[in-house]
Amino acid sequence: MLNYHLYADDTQVIAKSPIRSTDVACRQLENCVAAVQQWCASRRLQLNADKTELIWFGSAAQLEHLQAESVGLTIAGLSTLRLSTVYVTSASTSTAD
Repeated sequence: MLNYHLYADDTQVIAKSPIRSTDVACRQLENCVAAVQQWCASRRLQLNADKTELIWFGSAAQLEHLQAESVGLTIAGLSTLRLSTVYVTSASTSTAD
């Protein structure tokens, strides 16, 4: 299931997924991106891929597993996609790559 937040000039789409189901989350995000691209095209607009970002949140072990699997690290329909990871620690601090 996807959730979203709308801002004045930005949209945030959120997919929550167990590490073993990242492929399902990526397919949901692909469908969402395709729908937004279609809506934009019908109004002679274009989705700005340079400002589109995929961020994975999780523990260091989860994100290492994700990188080892190399599952769903891209979203079809976007030629440029920045991938960031955020490591969540037990002390409620985080570091980003």
